[in-house]
Amino acid sequence: MASQDHKNLMRTLNKLVKEEKWRKMPKAAGKVLSKSMTKSGNYRLVLEKGETRKTIYVLKKNQNLFAVAEGIKKGDKVTAALRRYLGKMYCTKINMVSDS
Repeated sequence: MASQDHKNLMRTLNKLVKEEKWRKMPKAAGKVLSKSMTKSGNYRLVLEKGETRKTIYVLKKNQNLFAVAEGIKKGDKVTAALRRYLGKMYCTKINMVSDS
């Protein structure tokens, strides 16, 4: 049976690991230039920040992100945490940025 100190240490370490995971993920931010549906039913968003353009994908199997992506319109500002798979960038987290 683990001691109370050990449980407290493991809880703290797990919290730090979770924060580090999000910090190390590639991120993208910018204005939505276009939003389209792929052949397989996923959303493709093209973001522009300055001169750079990034294409990111929101998978339909992640229903929460997919619902957020449905509400995004052309010209909205968004930020996204991404993961790379086979040369494409897929959203793991997406947020709308308010103009303030």
